Amino acid sequence: MRSSVDIRRMIFGVVVVCAFGLSAFGQPWAGSGTAEDPYQIWDACDMQAIGADSNYWDANFILCADINLGEYTGTSFNIIGKYSAKPFKGVFDGNCHTISNFTYDSNGVNYIGLFGYISDPNAELKNLYLVDPNVKAGTGYFVGSLVGYLGWCTVTGCDVEGGSISGNFYVGGLVGENGSDILQSYCSTSVSGSRYIGGMAGTSGGVISNCKSSGIVSGSGNCVGGLVGENYGNISDSNSTGSVDGGIYVGGLVGANYETISNCYSTGSVIGNEKVGGLVGINYGFVPASVTSSYSACSVTGTYEVVGGLVGRNEGYISNCYSTGATSGDFHIGGLVGRNYEGEVLNCYATGSVTGYEPYHTGGLIGDARPGATVRNSFWDVNSSGLDTSYGGIGKTTAEMQAANTFAGWSCAELWTIDEGVDYPHLVWENKPGQVLSEIQWYGGGSGTETEPYIIYTAEQMNRIGLMECDWDRYFKLGADIDLSIYTGESFNMIGYIRPYGYNGFAGIFDGNGRTVSNFTYNSTGKNYMGIFEFVGDANAEVKNLGLISPDVNAGSGVIIGSLIGFFAYGTVSACYVEGGSVLGNSTVGGLIGRNYYGVVSNSYSAVGVSGNNNVGGLVGSNYMGSIANCYVAGDINGMGSLGGLVGDDDNGSYTKSFWDVNVNPDVNGIGNVNDPNVIGKTTAEMQTESTFTDAGWDFVGEVVNGPNDIWGICEGTNYPKFVWQIPIGDFVCPDGVTFADYSVFGAAWLSDPNYPNWDPNCDISEPNDNVIDERDLAVFCENWLVGI
Repeated sequence: MRSSVDIRRMIFGVVVVCAFGLSAFGQPWAGSGTAEDPYQIWDACDMQAIGADSNYWDANFILCADINLGEYTGTSFNIIGKYSAKPFKGVFDGNCHTISNFTYDSNGVNYIGLFGYISDPNAELKNLYLVDPNVKAGTGYFVGSLVGYLGWCTVTGCDVEGGSISGNFYVGGLVGENGSDILQSYCSTSVSGSRYIGGMAGTSGGVISNCKSSGIVSGSGNCVGGLVGENYGNISDSNSTGSVDGGIYVGGLVGANYETISNCYSTGSVIGNEKVGGLVGINYGFVPASVTSSYSACSVTGTYEVVGGLVGRNEGYISNCYSTGATSGDFHIGGLVGRNYEGEVLNCYATGSVTGYEPYHTGGLIGDARPGATVRNSFWDVNSSGLDTSYGGIGKTTAEMQAANTFAGWSCAELWTIDEGVDYPHLVWENKPGQVLSEIQWYGGGSGTETEPYIIYTAEQMNRIGLMECDWDRYFKLGADIDLSIYTGESFNMIGYIRPYGYNGFAGIFDGNGRTVSNFTYNSTGKNYMGIFEFVGDANAEVKNLGLISPDVNAGSGVIIGSLIGFFAYGTVSACYVEGGSVLGNSTVGGLIGRNYYGVVSNSYSAVGVSGNNNVGGLVGSNYMGSIANCYVAGDINGMGSLGGLVGDDDNGSYTKSFWDVNVNPDVNGIGNVNDPNVIGKTTAEMQTESTFTDAGWDFVGEVVNGPNDIWGICEGTNYPKFVWQIPIGDFVCPDGVTFADYSVFGAAWLSDPNYPNWDPNCDISEPNDNVIDERDLAVFCENWLVGI
């Protein structure tokens, strides 16, 4: 039997090892500390011993049992890894066991957590569960339950449940500051402090993915978030469902975001003073920061200003996001964004109620916006929000917000689904019922290839092209004449764009197929770059065989304005025309094209009224190194400086045999600032004479010298030249229109073939031509009866 002295000595030895370490006794753990044979941690004493000796902080450990650290109170636990001494560089595998009741209570100690400081590319924490940690740091910073400061290290599958974490700055439920990767981890502890406070991490400059937090988060100062207080890294596939209460820069997921957030959501309540958002308090513009494919269903309350259902203040980029919670505050209150401060919002919506001190910048989607801020293809529910105004976006009824057609422009990527007539759109990763928007056929047919172009039959389909940015390099073809009169003001979606944040131009093929687009209207007090195509910007882009009838384009003080194209760079325009209507702007205004930059314009004409101050041309406002061939102008041109019958201002452009009517515009030159012998003024009579053009090498029906393509035709003495496809089938006799005069010609050739003296090949109008005038041709003639009258 052992003596009482031996027993006392043994107990004393255990106490010394547990309290002060093991250098005098040797390591007490089984195993050798390698990856293949890690040190085995069986009890609280084993755990305490790790922090006692930094010589082991680059070793491998594995937890072999659930451990209760409740016996260590105050500052008695040996924190593993020191900022001032040596970081932990090893591997700790929790082996799916728990460590409960970790406690550390100190006023002013920094780098507090089970691990205080970790920084090594080979370091790893995994499969560890903390239950009811209790950490109080007072004025200390870099405070977490698991790690105070996480530099280089991967944390995977580590959870925290219950307990509380508090400190001053950089306080998180799992880690105080994250500079590496946190994956597949969860926190449900309550977190409190002053600044940089988060449910999982106070700040994060690394990766957080597939993580979630549900604890209560509160901070008295700046940068308070349900998951992360301040993010300058990448957060993806994560969520926060707890309540958040803070001062400035307060978000349901992130307080202040400098980098990227994607595929995330928040559902708790959020309260703050200013710059408060359901998902993000402030989305900065330095990079710019981005929030994509995410949503918030939080109720959001701001006691002062800049409060948004998704983001309080946006300086960066928000795309494919939505918010549904109620939002309230004093000033700058928005269903999606409180204040869009030179940021961009794309493909987003909001449905929650919005309450503020109107009219102090309160909006269903955007509460307030600075110049340079943009909102594209985004909507809010005017019924559920209670507001019909916003600083950007389009208000829709609840029924319209649950209709797929409203969100046609969101189908470029497989991001959205909609259960039409039942619910609002949802992100694909939510796995909600409904049809994927990208799988809907938004045009009249086709697949957008050269052999199967998208077919456009209606005004709605035409308007969708401007929304479908991903289709701007595809093939389109008109299948019918289009009337755009249902789109007024700025409601038509022009194709392509140029913005302060960037540009994207049409780069595909648009074949008008001999059809017309009538009543295109766009009226703005100062918008730049206007036309059906706002910007065509690719050498392979082509617009052809298209007629515009009676456009109404008024840009006010805007510049670079045309009926067909605002800014045209590098591509090709051929066999296009505009007749009737008006085009008005401040500078660089053209009947067909505002500015031609290295583009090729051929076999086209303009007969529209054009007005502006400077650089005003009947066809093109400004031509920089572009080519213009075989074109004419018959419309009226008005302005103050650099006016041209064909082109307002030229800078090293090239010209081939083009004309303008000197009777219509007697006081201008062909080009406003230079003379070119290939830009020729003619009288109205000469402009209605075929030889004027054939002598210049234009390819007309009935002549063979200038080419076999039969591009042009003319009713001499009555009209200017027209494209052959403009002349109605069966219109054999001038003036225009299929009438009894044409019927007489057709009747004279009836039942003839090339062997008959009354044979007239012009009357063989059935397809394909069969060299006989019979009932097939008569059917075509009857179909076109009185066309063109």
